[in-house]
Amino acid sequence: MQIDIASKADFIRLEKTVEKILDIIGGERPSPGEWMKSAEAKKVLKCSDSSLKNYRSKGLIQFTKIAGTYYYKTLKIEDYGTV
Repeated sequence: MQIDIASKADFIRLEKTVEKILDIIGGERPSPGEWMKSAEAKKVLKCSDSSLKNYRSKGLIQFTKIAGTYYYKTLKIEDYGTV
């Protein structure tokens, strides 16, 4: 059995590669304060995981998915949460 170990330098190179790919394809990168993760969005909306998924599926909230993590526009979530 082969065991591969990734170093911090490997992760830094991977991060730089991902940034280059995002630049090429024009991908959005979440910036602090502008985007929130699912856990924070659920707190603001006072909803469950399944409700949040339904909101995404129905197009009720704006989101982006990067590397398996959903990010939500903070202003849109706060607006939706007050309705």
